Amino acid sequence: MRPRRAAPRRRPGARAHGPLALLFAGLLGACAGAGAPARPGTPAPRADAQVGELPEYALPQAQVMDESEYAATDLIPYRRLTREDFRGTAPPAQVAAHADAAGAFTCGSIASVGTANARFDPTAKPGIYVARFTGAAFASRMDRGCSWWNPTRKDIPAAYVLEHEQIHFALTELAARHLTAKLRAVSLETTPEEGPALLQRHFDALLDEAREELLRVNTDFDRDTSGRYAPDVQRGWLERVERELAD
Repeated sequence: MRPRRAAPRRRPGARAHGPLALLFAGLLGACAGAGAPARPGTPAPRADAQVGELPEYALPQAQVMDESEYAATDLIPYRRLTREDFRGTAPPAQVAAHADAAGAFTCGSIASVGTANARFDPTAKPGIYVARFTGAAFASRMDRGCSWWNPTRKDIPAAYVLEHEQIHFALTELAARHLTAKLRAVSLETTPEEGPALLQRHFDALLDEAREELLRVNTDFDRDTSGRYAPDVQRGWLERVERELAD
């Protein structure tokens, strides 16, 4: 009996390489009762602000972009951040109007590592193959050239701001790992003719799902910890993400 051979690998589509671009605003409240500076016409964040009280501009933003449109300048993989990693000389343009209310902004992304191809393995059914992704992997990145630290905010400990942005980065890395696992688990019965389009649809759907998951969990985090000084709550988030990364 002749051994079965896999059909040629095919690239599922150019959009497979587009990153999921992110922007996190570290909107922080006053520390130990110190007055927080306010932008004219905007109430200052309060140390005793209630959970969930965040303005629209302070919520995380995310979009799926084509690689050619993502103009990152200084990317680093996931690791422990330092104050020197925030090298932007000005806040990102889309949040510049509210930058004085923030402690920092982190520009992150989830992007493919290598090339995601389509593999087709024959089944016992004539003309039917199992379609899978090969080489599918995603990782998080921080763009240091875009990420900005507010030098005028002196009312919040720098360590608290840095820890806040570290957690955002960790949540991004976790989302990248979840997306990689989901892509590698894809297994669809199809034909070689229909398979590439089917895989592309699944890829796009999983990328959109990753975007929604990332926004949801980072928004939950910000609603728990932003707009107020909540070191114990934030430390709980840090312990949670560190456990998940270790697992």
